[in-house]
Amino acid sequence: MSRATNNSGPVIFVLPSLDAGGAERIIINLANEMSSQKETYLANIRFGGELQDLVQEGVHRIWLKNKFIWLVMLLWQSYKIKPRYLISTNFDINAVLILFRWLLPSCCNLIVREPTPVYAASISSKLPLLRKFAYKYLYQYTDKLVVLSDEMKTEFIELNEALASKITVINNGVNLVRVNNINASSAEPLPEKYIVTVGRLVHEKGYDILVPAFKNIQQEFPEYKLFVIGDGPQRTTLQKMIVRLGLSDRIKLLGYRENPSAVVMRARLFVLSSRCEGLSNAMLEALCLGVPVLAIKNHTGVQGIVEENRTGFLVDECSVSSLAEGLLRALNKEKEIDRVKLASWACDRFTQANLVLAYDRLMRSICGDID
Repeated sequence: MSRATNNSGPVIFVLPSLDAGGAERIIINLANEMSSQKETYLANIRFGGELQDLVQEGVHRIWLKNKFIWLVMLLWQSYKIKPRYLISTNFDINAVLILFRWLLPSCCNLIVREPTPVYAASISSKLPLLRKFAYKYLYQYTDKLVVLSDEMKTEFIELNEALASKITVINNGVNLVRVNNINASSAEPLPEKYIVTVGRLVHEKGYDILVPAFKNIQQEFPEYKLFVIGDGPQRTTLQKMIVRLGLSDRIKLLGYRENPSAVVMRARLFVLSSRCEGLSNAMLEALCLGVPVLAIKNHTGVQGIVEENRTGFLVDECSVSSLAEGLLRALNKEKEIDRVKLASWACDRFTQANLVLAYDRLMRSICGDID
C-alpha cells in the first residue's frame, strides 16, 4: 500500500553516478523535464561523470558522499526535503532502499526502475542467485516496479505472481533535440556502405559475437565496414580479435561519443547484438533516425518494436552463425524499408514527452488520482 495520498510534492531520483550510460541518460532527461512541474532532486553517490553537464539548472543536486554512508546521507536529505516519490534505477541501490524503506519518511513512495531483465542475472551477475532472490522476494515490497518492456514484465511475473500488481511497463524516451542536433558542415567523412552499433564494450553487448559474424559476410559484402561506437573494459580484447581476424581495415572502434547521430543516421543498418537488454536507448535513437535494426529476438526487449521487414530484422539466437545469417538477410533487404515512415513512427512513439506522461500517470496511480 502506498504511503502518501497526494500527487504533488518533491521527487528525488537516485543514481550511483553520472557516468555515461543508458539508464543515467534516461533519468537525467526525466529529471530535467519534471523540474518544470515538480521540485526535483538528483542524488548521486559518486560526484561527477561524463553526463553531469546535461543536468539542467532547475534540478537540485545532492551528493551522497560515498558508497559507505550514502544511505545515511539520503535518509537525512529525505527528512529535510520530505519527497513524495523516491525513484531508483540501479539494482544495488534498489535492493538497499527496499530493505530499509521503513526508515524513509511516511510521505515517501518508493518507485524502483529495473533496467535489467531477469534472464541477465544468470549470465552477467556476479551473484545470480542473490539477484534472483531479490527480484522474487524483495521487489514485491516497493510501491511500484517499472520495467522497460512487455518481455521483462512477463519474466518478473513468472518469477513471482505477486509482482503483477506492482509492475508498470514504461518504454525509454528519446531526446529528439539531442538526436537531431547534427551539424552537417562538421560531419566527418564516412564510407558509403557501413553498419553501426552503439554501446558499452562489455560482455552483455555481444560484440565478441558480432565481430566474427561480420567476418563471415565479407565474401558477399566486401565493401561494407563496421563501426562500433562506445568504450568499456572489453576494448583491448575486441581490438586484438579484430587484428587476429584480419579485419583492421573493416572494423573500427570509434570510442565513446556524446552524440553519435551523425554516424548512425548514414548507416545502412544498426545492429543490436546484445545477449540481454532491457530496452536499448541506442537502438531507439537509430529507429528515430530512420535506420533499420537487426536484433536478437529474445531477452532484448525488442518484441513489438523490431518487426521483420518493417522496422528491421530479427535473429533467433546470439551466435556467430545466426547473426551472420541475419546480417546477410538484412543487407539484402534493408532498402525495402521506408526510412521516412520508420523515423516518423519511432519519433511519435518514443518521445520524452511520452516518458514524462507515463511517470506522471504512474505517480497519480500510486496516490489514487486515477484508476
